[in-house]
Amino acid sequence: MIICDFCSTPNPTWRYPEKSFEAEQHGNVHINSEGDWAACDECHRFIQTGNREGLLTRTAQTYQEMFQTGEPLDYLFQTFQAMHAKFFANRVGEPVRIEEEVCP
Repeated sequence: MIICDFCSTPNPTWRYPEKSFEAEQHGNVHINSEGDWAACDECHRFIQTGNREGLLTRTAQTYQEMFQTGEPLDYLFQTFQAMHAKFFANRVGEPVRIEEEVCP
């Protein structure tokens, strides 16, 4: 199943062309973001209108609700804000609508 790379909801409807980049580094472990990112309609609206705060809030809140990791919202905001900055810095084109047959 394809999920939104921002809020993790299923069946995103948009694809954002991206250059691959190093997302995080923990000691000798490097976590990379490979290729395009998917977005649901709501996250897409935040991106297209430049509402980074709205995108950040949605990402952190849905992550906390879906995964119930117990991580404080402040920590999630910092983590996702850094990741979103890398997303915006590595965009290489306009979003493309994902056709319905691609999303089962």
